Amino acid sequence: MKRFFSLFSIYFLLFFLLAGCKSKDNLSSELPKEKSKGIENNIVLVDQPPAQPNTPSVENTPSTNNTPNTNLSGTPQTSTTENQKKAEAPTPAAKPAKKEQKKSANPHKIVVNRNKKTLVVYKNGTPFETYPVAVGKSETPTPKGSYEILEKSKNPGGPYGPRWMGLSVPGGHYGIHGTNEPDSIGKAVSKGCIRMNNNDVKNLYKYIQIGTPVEII
Repeated sequence: MKRFFSLFSIYFLLFFLLAGCKSKDNLSSELPKEKSKGIENNIVLVDQPPAQPNTPSVENTPSTNNTPNTNLSGTPQTSTTENQKKAEAPTPAAKPAKKEQKKSANPHKIVVNRNKKTLVVYKNGTPFETYPVAVGKSETPTPKGSYEILEKSKNPGGPYGPRWMGLSVPGGHYGIHGTNEPDSIGKAVSKGCIRMNNNDVKNLYKYIQIGTPVEII
């Protein structure tokens, strides 16, 4: 009985030893695999590139070119700097308007000679018509000087006959007119005005304009 128990104990011990060896072999065989797996994992981790930081996309990057912005209609929009330059640019001075010199189209001039008692009309510097006239008497002489026709009127009536052409004599009422005394023509009998025959004064009135120069000598 003791012998049987001893054999059984030996057999059990051997079984336990054998089982332990197998477990060690299994552990030793699995260990390289796990280590290799870890190495492979490390290699994979090393081979993988590091995560890149977030960078703005090309679409979000502001443009650095000098192309002007355009609106929806496609028209280029002027920048603020360009507008400031245009505003600061000196405005060219406006050219003064040329003064229009009113050149009289009147070619006539009247010259009254008190001594000869004549009225001569010049056209473009050349004698055109000559009329006999009456002038002022010594007490009321016809004033010498350079004047012009200031006014014209038809049928003034009274001693002025059918036509009147007033002169620009300062401080007086002088003119060239017709008469109701035709016999006075050629004499110094008026109060300073220049009398003409009625037909002559009508003819003169037709082409003599206001502003026509009159010289009394």
